[in-house]
Amino acid sequence: MENTERLKKIIAKYGWPTIDLVGEKASRNAWLIIQHADHNVRFQKKCLALMQEIYQRNPHIISRENIAFLTDRILVNTKRAQLFGTQFYVNKKGIYLSAD
Repeated sequence: MENTERLKKIIAKYGWPTIDLVGEKASRNAWLIIQHADHNVRFQKKCLALMQEIYQRNPHIISRENIAFLTDRILVNTKRAQLFGTQFYVNKKGIYLSAD
């Protein structure tokens, strides 16, 4: 949760950390923080909206794959069906989509 709080401050000050601003690795790390911030779906939704807006303006500075993963993560977290099928779990019997 500490990383989420720090990311909130960064976004409030600078906006979403796009590839052109911080590099591919740092931008992906920001996405990883929000992707796993299941304790704060509201913030996940806010970040997704920012990412989608940026992608519409310039698709080269943000990962569309990250947008798809975060979209599905939010849908699963809110008990709705996934759009892209990116969220799954594995057990001894095989691979299963996360419950929609």
